[in-house]
Amino acid sequence: MDMVQNKLDQYWDQRAQTYHADQTRKERAEAEREIWVKYLRRILPETPGQALDVGTGTGYLAHLVHSLGWDTTGIDTSQGMLRIAAAQGAGPRFEIGDATTNCNRFGTFDLVINRYVMWTLSDPLKAVRHWKEILNPQGKIVIIDALHFPHGMKTIEKNSTGEGTGAFARFYSPDVVDQLPLALARTVDDYTDVFHTAGAKEVTVTPVPEIVELGKKIGVAEGHDLVEPFIIAANF
Repeated sequence: MDMVQNKLDQYWDQRAQTYHADQTRKERAEAEREIWVKYLRRILPETPGQALDVGTGTGYLAHLVHSLGWDTTGIDTSQGMLRIAAAQGAGPRFEIGDATTNCNRFGTFDLVINRYVMWTLSDPLKAVRHWKEILNPQGKIVIIDALHFPHGMKTIEKNSTGEGTGAFARFYSPDVVDQLPLALARTVDDYTDVFHTAGAKEVTVTPVPEIVELGKKIGVAEGHDLVEPFIIAANF
């Protein structure tokens, strides 16, 4: 594991509890869940099978996909995050694992999925090529992400007054962000180009504007801007 990943793991270990609390706020949790379920039912393969959630964090997506009938495994390098993921109830299996290497030790999968992971990777092309290797025939890669900082890291610096956001700015320092090709992505093409280069035969992009509308109603996490997520689905 490289030094950048070690540094980021420290951040997410420290932030696990507060991150989970924000993701599961009562006024937001059920409404957001309904949005994701609606989109995932439309985009995931019709017949549930084996799913791998890479960079699962506190297990939000793994539990959601499992509830849709998938036999789900979630992996992450942050032990703090995984402890919370496992405590959310029975269903998915959770294991320590790097999102970009040696995923084949967990088996092969009909679906490789993640949420807000691609932008944090130092080599997203390597990651997608690796996920492609562990797909079963007719398998699909589905990622949820966004254009988090299209105007640069000034957004982070401006908002880094709270404990959580201050830590974010320290750990996601300019020297770290320079090693994350998608951190400052300005268009969704920056993401889809990765999948095309990795050999995807079909790549679709689905915006999720309802998340923005929800954010306008109830607010977003401290220090965060309101951004519209998108779902990219790739067949190989």
